[in-house]
Amino acid sequence: MPGFVSHVELVWSVPARAAILEELASFCRLILFDKRGTGMSDRVSGAPTLETRMDDVRAVMDAAGSQRAALIGFSEGAPMSVLFAATYPDRTAALILWGGFARIMWAADYPWGR
Repeated sequence: MPGFVSHVELVWSVPARAAILEELASFCRLILFDKRGTGMSDRVSGAPTLETRMDDVRAVMDAAGSQRAALIGFSEGAPMSVLFAATYPDRTAALILWGGFARIMWAADYPWGR
């Protein structure tokens, strides 16, 4: 699950990212996509909800013929990956969170925020 910004074609021009993707693809089927409104996907107004983005992931998996997948949630993609795994445990083989966060801003119950 991509973070804030993604582009399925341009990501291959970033050597560090391309190396990670190539390593993953060496031992598993790798499915990449751009979140709604980013990269090569159609533009939208406003920010889609986590539920909408989660449904997009399900649609991508269905289109790719993937019944079950290990999800890697990068940054902003981490909370949506957690929601997907909790909502569709039968479609989630594993969950990897990379640079995820519960929230960004400080709160009384979250002193680590900005």
